[in-house]
Amino acid sequence: MIDIEKRLADLEARVTALESAKSAPVKQVTSPIVVSPPALVAQSDFEAIKELVMAESWPAAVDPTLICNVTSEQDKEDRAEGILDLIIDVHLENLSFLDFGCGEGHVVKKSIKQKPKYAVGYDIVESPRWGTWEKQDNMLFSTNWDDVVKHAPYNVVLMYDVLDHIEGDTSKVIEALRKVKTLMAPNAKLFVRCHPWCSRHASHMYHELNKAYVHLVLTPEELETMGFKTKMFNRNVIHPMTTYGDWFRMAGLRVSKRENVTKENVEKFFSQVPMIANRIKSHWKTSPEKELRDGRRFPTVQMEMQFIDYVLN
Repeated sequence: MIDIEKRLADLEARVTALESAKSAPVKQVTSPIVVSPPALVAQSDFEAIKELVMAESWPAAVDPTLICNVTSEQDKEDRAEGILDLIIDVHLENLSFLDFGCGEGHVVKKSIKQKPKYAVGYDIVESPRWGTWEKQDNMLFSTNWDDVVKHAPYNVVLMYDVLDHIEGDTSKVIEALRKVKTLMAPNAKLFVRCHPWCSRHASHMYHELNKAYVHLVLTPEELETMGFKTKMFNRNVIHPMTTYGDWFRMAGLRVSKRENVTKENVEKFFSQVPMIANRIKSHWKTSPEKELRDGRRFPTVQMEMQFIDYVLN
């Protein structure tokens, strides 16, 4: 802790000095004074923050022991089993199941053990992994929505970390929810896990850059200059509970149960270092809450929400 405090003090002093040089009057002297160009002064906080980001002291986005190994089939299967056990509270025997945004399809493949009537994995991009699964009469993977419709209605639908990554304006999110709603059987359940943009690892970059909230501190362009690129589109949700509630309402869905809000403490590091705190608070300039909008309050409540699980019908 002493090391990071010394580092912060040094970096803050450098930024302050640069800002002072920018605003100080130019004195007539015999030898010319070399003043940093405005562009460099404007970037001074980025240079300081960049140094901090790459330091070991910056809090991790995800506990390294909990990161799923993308090359480990066992890790992926364990994760899929966890989703079925912890998110979906329905046994799938003789029921029709749809995984909307199924990725490689591990959840659908695992669901076959529960003997569903039919299990369908849908995604907008075909995964090479689909073709490697053992053929099952009651299992299908497709990028064609017509194929999904053919096997409707569905008793159980899963949208796991999907809504926050649908590209386009809000209407695209509502459209996806409405499409799913039309295929749901009476008394069907839609299980949704949301992953707010203001959470500590929403950027999904933790395999390459395991740094908490880095996407709230640095712009995508700044991260790219450091050699890191955001993995996927992220919908900038700054008030998770209100935003998700509005989406569901506009889609004609009812929240029957808010299953769980996974929270994690936001380290004081982010609110106490001015050049970091100010960058984070700038994302809430459009907030309906005045104290967040004018920067008097740090968005701790919003940032501590990591996942929010819903059951809809």
